[in-house]
Amino acid sequence: MTDVVPSAAPLADRGDPRRGPVLRVGLTLTLLAAATIVALVVLLVDTARGQRLDEIVLQAMYTNPRTDRVLLRGLDLVSEGAVALAIVAVLLIGAMRRRLDLGAAAAFVIVVATVGTQVLKYAVIERPDLGGATENTLPSGHVTVITSILVGLVIALPARWRPLLVPAVAFLATCGGVGTIVLNWHRPSDVIAAYAVVLAATGLAVAGLAVAGRLRPRPAGGAGRLMGYAVGSALAVSVVGV
Repeated sequence: MTDVVPSAAPLADRGDPRRGPVLRVGLTLTLLAAATIVALVVLLVDTARGQRLDEIVLQAMYTNPRTDRVLLRGLDLVSEGAVALAIVAVLLIGAMRRRLDLGAAAAFVIVVATVGTQVLKYAVIERPDLGGATENTLPSGHVTVITSILVGLVIALPARWRPLLVPAVAFLATCGGVGTIVLNWHRPSDVIAAYAVVLAATGLAVAGLAVAGRLRPRPAGGAGRLMGYAVGSALAVSVVGV
């Protein structure tokens, strides 16, 4: 078994047979994400029924003024400057850990997801006039930036921090997505598409690390760690629902 995160073990060479499975995982993630975006457009953007459903869910979301102010303060931090700072941060983390490959992979996720979202929103996807709003807002730029930065930090920071990082990332990414819906900035499909864009970029980064031979042997207990991440993330996300 292999992992693309750092450990005390040496890097595998480029001829290592373990590269194949990791490469397939990365490409599969990218394809699944792309299929998700296509499905969202076909079902919720290009049909009148889908547009109505999206709007119904959007209008059903509400909180109180205090919560709205908190969400606004958090979302106002999303900017081009924040993206640039995050890119510099993950590269510096990689340099300090002598893992520039991971720093570069993290920066790749942030850049590709952010740019990809803008290209999809303004140059690829068109929202037909089916009786509702005609301005396309899919995918959400705010959610893409927030989620890609969080994922980039998970890639760049030490693997031993992941039991805390992964649930925190799930919580914050969910808060960002729900926040844009509650504030009526974005429809639910916009948020899901943003997550899919980040997933696609992450899959490409994982595939790139595999091709470059930047793999580590996975320590024992991998299944338990994954279960812990899943449970911790589910609990963190459930807090948002409450």
